[in-house]
Amino acid sequence: MPTPPQSSAPRPETPPETSGGIKAPLTRRFVIDAWRFFKARRRDASLRLRPEIARRRAALRADWAARLRALAESRPERALALSRRLAPHAPAAAAAAAILTARLEGWAAAAQHFAGLAPGAEAKTAALLLRRGAPGPGIDLAPPASDRPADLAPDAAAGLVVYTTRFGPGARVLPALTARAGIRFLVLSDRDDPAEGWEIARLALPAGLDAGLAEEFARIRPEAALAAAAPDAEASLYLAPDILPAGNLDTLFTRWLGPQDLAAWRHPRAVGWQDLAEGAALAAVGARRDVVLAQARDAEAAGLPRDAGAIDSRILWRRHRTPAALALAEAWWRAFARHPGDADLALARALQGPAPDSTPPPPAPRLLPAALGSSTDNLFAAAMPARPDAARAAARKPGPAPGPDSRRGPGAGRPKIAIVHALGYEHYAATLLRGEQLAGLLAERLAGCDITYTAEAEALQGHVVVLTKWALGTRKPAEIAALRAKNVAVIASWDDKIPEPEIVACVDAQMSLSIRQTIELNRRWPGTPAFFVTHHVNRLIRPGDPPSDRLRTGYFGEPINTHRPASLAGLVEMNAIATTRKSDAGWMDALDRYNCHWSVRRRHPFDGAKPFLKGFVAARCGAVVMVARDDGDTAYYLGDDYPFYVGALDPATLEADYLRVAAAFGGPDWRLAQAIMRQVAARSADEVVCAQFRAMVEAVTT
Repeated sequence: MPTPPQSSAPRPETPPETSGGIKAPLTRRFVIDAWRFFKARRRDASLRLRPEIARRRAALRADWAARLRALAESRPERALALSRRLAPHAPAAAAAAAILTARLEGWAAAAQHFAGLAPGAEAKTAALLLRRGAPGPGIDLAPPASDRPADLAPDAAAGLVVYTTRFGPGARVLPALTARAGIRFLVLSDRDDPAEGWEIARLALPAGLDAGLAEEFARIRPEAALAAAAPDAEASLYLAPDILPAGNLDTLFTRWLGPQDLAAWRHPRAVGWQDLAEGAALAAVGARRDVVLAQARDAEAAGLPRDAGAIDSRILWRRHRTPAALALAEAWWRAFARHPGDADLALARALQGPAPDSTPPPPAPRLLPAALGSSTDNLFAAAMPARPDAARAAARKPGPAPGPDSRRGPGAGRPKIAIVHALGYEHYAATLLRGEQLAGLLAERLAGCDITYTAEAEALQGHVVVLTKWALGTRKPAEIAALRAKNVAVIASWDDKIPEPEIVACVDAQMSLSIRQTIELNRRWPGTPAFFVTHHVNRLIRPGDPPSDRLRTGYFGEPINTHRPASLAGLVEMNAIATTRKSDAGWMDALDRYNCHWSVRRRHPFDGAKPFLKGFVAARCGAVVMVARDDGDTAYYLGDDYPFYVGALDPATLEADYLRVAAAFGGPDWRLAQAIMRQVAARSADEVVCAQFRAMVEAVTT
């Protein structure tokens, strides 16, 4: 039989079902399942190892930084050679080369290396890596008053001025959170628009002085800068524009500043003038950098010691008519006028002399102790980052921008404000206090404002919308962005809820309930400003007259939120509050039975910021508090020498602290604590809350 002809075309691949039966599909299925299992195990391992990897990477970075710093200290020539080789490829290395050249070869040789640098993160990195140890010596520490009055006397307050400056169209003034009756809070400015808590005054410059030096003139020469606006001022506390006044002013003035003619904080990042010059030269640009380099060459030629300490002049106390203050102002201004670059560097030059005309150096300010904190973050003030202007901040936010008719300027009519709560959360204490009661308080006291309390946020249009804690928690970012598109502004009120970055990006501002939270939010999100609005005291609580026979202590709150040793069970009475039931108000009937409130907090991992509300309640009732010094805003209100801080949270220490308070009852420490609590009551009054809320609304609508 003949064989059929063979085709040259390739044969089609035989399907697995006809060639291998079910073996091939099972093999493929096995491989797929094995691959998925492997990927899942790899993902799980990655998730488990991620914290450890991050920790090791951080350790490597820290080790690298420590090695570079050690190399710069032990073998600076080698560090300089290495940084010069890397400079063409790494901006941070170029900045390091400039710094090391200044240290090894002098500032004249370093000028060409600084010339091509741009200020930025790389320059800051280099300055950080090459920082020379801890801040410098104390020079002359400021001793506190041995026996201070609790309150600043009215006549003493009348002679004091707290002042700052605001020059240029983009300049701003931080709110005066600690404004106290009797003390003038003054802004020296070139314009008249208002600032929260401050009085505005125009600065008259001496004839022939460049207007660009107005801020430095006001800082260096207080007796001349304040001559027109405050001619009777005997002393002043200067705050730089980036310093937020936050703490207890009575404590600051009566305990720390009052005994001194001159006082300041040591510089947080400088051991001496060399460090000041390095930081200023890296930060300056253009002609200003040339002037700073001239300052550095002048200090170098004068033979100033490099490790003699440095002062941060952003917070500076002076008694104007004392010889020490007058001599300092004169010498400092002469040093600055020769090379008008960096004010702190000029101050170091004036203090460490000698002056070109052989004038002896003036007395140096006494330095406040490090136990109070640094000049950038202490019990009385904190440095804040620069805030972008409103137009740039709004342009960066996702979602639809507000329509042209929704924004308004000053005097555009009766502002409409809506406090928004969440349905289903009306029974929570947070909704009652920061929602319902706050809306009622504002409706009574904010004349000219239309206040609405509602859960129907989507129906609002043309309002300033404040989303309370649970209103934020029940809405997605897209919903909040849509709400913002229809209204003047949307403000997130987090209360003690941990902020969510996705929501922060969708709002115009944040309303904070604690000073510490205000500082943290502004540092983390400078483009979405946070405004402090004091947590008001429950409106059902009235001022009281506590018992005066002996110490009577009570705790008000959820029992899980405090530390109370069993041994104190019969001495510290528990008055439980259910924060999820606003109708639970029986505890208020017990307030007048106590003259001391136990406020020792137990922290939880889920806790966000906490206000000093227990302290506000105690102050409203005329009682003192026992509280931990580092609990939230405590030290901002009570100061550093409040007598009834608890030392630790262990039972033995709490027992000893309670007995100490019992022994102090009715004595000098008791009276001091009562006076400080009266200051707390003044700072948490209803009118303060309303003024802060009004200032917030004005800031976000203009």
